[in-house]
Amino acid sequence: MDMEDLAYLVPDSFAAWLGGQGDGRFRVYEQYYQRELAVRKSNFDLEKVNEQFGQAGTRPPQVPISRLLGKAAVGLFAIYAVSLVLKAASHINPAASGVVVIGILIGLRKIRKKKEQTKQDK
Repeated sequence: MDMEDLAYLVPDSFAAWLGGQGDGRFRVYEQYYQRELAVRKSNFDLEKVNEQFGQAGTRPPQVPISRLLGKAAVGLFAIYAVSLVLKAASHINPAASGVVVIGILIGLRKIRKKKEQTKQDK
């Protein structure tokens, strides 16, 4: 068995990259390649496209850790706030707490559908 046979197991190897694994570089390259192919059609030169891709320095967007921590903090605060609202609503009227839960679930479903639509539009 040769080391090249196992190259696809290493996330930074060319074999893994061409297989679509790793950090998303292949997806970015594939989008760039398809866009250039559509624009140039008959005048398409793969070598030039590859050189331009390397010079462009396109990389997949990386999410900073501060943004992830911020989202986690907002999520935890939202869970805490909802628990306080449910506790207060259940003391006043148990049916009111059910209405609050249903409202939250409907809101989450709308948010999820909106995100799916924006992903499909891109």
